[in-house]
Amino acid sequence: MIELLNPPNFADRLLQIENIKRQEQTVKRWETEAKLVGVTGVEDRVRLLESEIESTTHIEDRVRLLESHIERTRHIEDRVRLLESQIERTRHIDDRVRLLESQIERTRHIDDRVRLLESHIERTRHIEDRVRILESHIERTRNIDDRVRRLESEVARINHVELENIKNMSLELERLASLVDVISGNSLAIYIRLKALEETLEVRTVNTKQKIRRRLTLSEQAANVKVGSRVKRGPRWRRGSLDGTPPGPGTVCQHWAEYHVVQVLWDSGNYGRHRMGYNGIFDIQLDDEYVWEDSA
Repeated sequence: MIELLNPPNFADRLLQIENIKRQEQTVKRWETEAKLVGVTGVEDRVRLLESEIESTTHIEDRVRLLESHIERTRHIEDRVRLLESQIERTRHIDDRVRLLESQIERTRHIDDRVRLLESHIERTRHIEDRVRILESHIERTRNIDDRVRRLESEVARINHVELENIKNMSLELERLASLVDVISGNSLAIYIRLKALEETLEVRTVNTKQKIRRRLTLSEQAANVKVGSRVKRGPRWRRGSLDGTPPGPGTVCQHWAEYHVVQVLWDSGNYGRHRMGYNGIFDIQLDDEYVWEDSA
């Protein structure tokens, strides 16, 4: 760039141009003097000067060329200054980028620390849950200790009562032993009376007809049901827990024989109408499904 601004021998060439101009003025002056005086050899000198002027024109062309180069150099300098300013801005941008990168790096470290703190907090929550569980265990242990102390006191009281009972029983056994001695004299008479009763029972058993226990069918139960009968849920029960929890029996308080429907007051306190043979459906059945019959 310095070479473009200061071309080599540029000042010398400018001096040469000035000298050539002065020589042109001198030649013109000589021509005028030759016309006036008629000095010989002036034409030779004029031709020499013309050749120098020709060379001077070439120098002027080169000077113009150099001036155009200088102008381009100025434009190049402007572009260079513009580029330098852009480079300077780029440097500032680089500095800002490095600053942002450092901030991002710090942010990453902060994120790592935040994740670490979150993991610590999560572990702390688990620890708190375990502490609450342990506290509940400790509370239950305290309750158990209280119950153990109460049981120990109860056991001590029971032991004391048992000792008293044992003492009383020993006294009672002594009294019973004395009574046994008294009763042993009457034992033979009691044995004779028992044998007589057994013989009487054997005679009555022979004379009594033997009976068998038979389970009634659902149709037979529907025929035998009446107000006051005890019933329970049947095979087609669809009324949930109306009969109580757990299921219990009830009492028939109203009977529509023609429709095979009954109203039941359940022991649970609930009322309900139920089918007992209606269209062959049995919501309920007798609580006692068996009857005694004479054997064949």
